[in-house]
Amino acid sequence: MDKSELLALAHEYAKGQNDIYELLGIDTITAADPKQVQRAYRKQSIKYHPDKLGERFDPEKWQLLERVRDVLMDTAAKAAYDSARSAKLIQEEKKRSMTAKRQADIADLEARERGEDPKRMRTPQKEGLSQAEYQSMLQKGNRIMEERKRLMREAEERERLAQAQKQPPPPTAAAAAAAAATTTGTKVGSEAGTKADAGQIPPKSTADDDPEIAALERKLEELRQKKAAKKAQKAARKGGRTSPSHGPQSISNPSISGPQADDQKKVFSFAAPAPSATPTSNGAAPVPAGKTDWASTMARLRAAQVEKERRKAEEAAAGQ
Repeated sequence: MDKSELLALAHEYAKGQNDIYELLGIDTITAADPKQVQRAYRKQSIKYHPDKLGERFDPEKWQLLERVRDVLMDTAAKAAYDSARSAKLIQEEKKRSMTAKRQADIADLEARERGEDPKRMRTPQKEGLSQAEYQSMLQKGNRIMEERKRLMREAEERERLAQAQKQPPPPTAAAAAAAAATTTGTKVGSEAGTKADAGQIPPKSTADDDPEIAALERKLEELRQKKAAKKAQKAARKGGRTSPSHGPQSISNPSISGPQADDQKKVFSFAAPAPSATPTSNGAAPVPAGKTDWASTMARLRAAQVEKERRKAEEAAAGQ
């Protein structure tokens, strides 16, 4: 049986009164698996098999089961039947929710279309019902309502599964871990770049970088080191300590020899004075305590200059 014939059968069965799922004894969710459909068909075919029924064998019933099986095992035919069946169930539900008068009007219209007398159809029955018959009809109506609700729920579940199959599958654990690692690496790289721009982390150059960029980076690093050294010296001066860079120095001039060279060494080679005021060797005014290192350094330079001039005067007098 080709596809077109299966589609035609699906629409025909959807318009009929019999539910093909009930014929095979299977629900709509289980019928999504062709293996389950084949299993349900085998169970039903045993009940209506000619070897079992003998003279009571119904060939039409047997053929109907085979066609129902073929429709449910074909994807396109099954989808067409489910769609038409869902539309029919929705229409019946809307019809039941109408008022009694509107239902009576629709019943009259349907009776006229069939060529029947609407008034005769609306004539109430004179015969009363016993309590048992009433309860039986009530239970039958409840069963019909429950079955219709079940079919509606199955139709909604089937549509939900169809929508879920159309959506892309969720990412696997490996893909999620890779995405998280990429996000973390991007964040770390951004933070490192921010710190490097702020001067906290010097940018590192590799062998593949541009030589001009590497030279600029080295210059920037030297400037940062000099700035840090100046800050350290300033902090040392504020704390009352002399920075190592301001320690004793000995500057010699190769063009000066003899006593003058010794005098120059003596001028630039001196130790840091104590915080208290001490007199100088030539009787100059003592350096007052509590002054800053800069003031004490200038005072020592002046004292050394005076000492140098005095020695020059003594040498000149001795030469005469």
